[in-house]
Amino acid sequence: MRTLIVFLFVTIVIAISIPFYAKVIILTLVLLAFFKDKKDDKRKKTFSEDEVNRFISKDKEVFYLAERLDNRLTIEDVTLNTSLNYEESKRMLESFSKQSIVKPMMTDDGIFVYQFPNMPYCPKVIDLTKRSNSEIQEAILTFARINDKKLSVAAIAKCTTLSVDDIIVIMERYCKKGIAIKDDTNLLTYNFPGLLSEEEKKRAKDIW
Repeated sequence: MRTLIVFLFVTIVIAISIPFYAKVIILTLVLLAFFKDKKDDKRKKTFSEDEVNRFISKDKEVFYLAERLDNRLTIEDVTLNTSLNYEESKRMLESFSKQSIVKPMMTDDGIFVYQFPNMPYCPKVIDLTKRSNSEIQEAILTFARINDKKLSVAAIAKCTTLSVDDIIVIMERYCKKGIAIKDDTNLLTYNFPGLLSEEEKKRAKDIW
């Protein structure tokens, strides 16, 4: 729409009876303003670090807390150390349990303790909000390579801006393609046995 308006304005300027140098000045100013706006629009589409942090949802607070507290959390732990209230903490941990992301346990006093899988250290969350499907896939596969070809949903959710539900969909897609194998003995963890490093490929031997 903006391009059409500029085109019409340029046409009118060319058509009206004013000195040629005046037309050049007007058209130059219009074009400079137009391209500046386009550049500003492009800049606005790039997320700043503060904007990326807004995508760090409440579940990531819980994953980072689990890492800090030896991968075991109670509802009270989450309530006291995150922005979630008691009911939100309870619902989230119960949801994780139903999805097999965590394993529920109980103390002798009847208090639930939720066991999280071991998660890799992540100094900052990887922004995948504006990435294409192929870029997201490559990011996850790279992540798997540097984590001994094994990834849990919790680890990916902790270290990226992807939601738990989106990650489960992606990982199940990998399973259907034969790229990943679901580890039923672990907390929603997937193995990537075929992901070889360049060094592993070089160590391959002739079979003939």
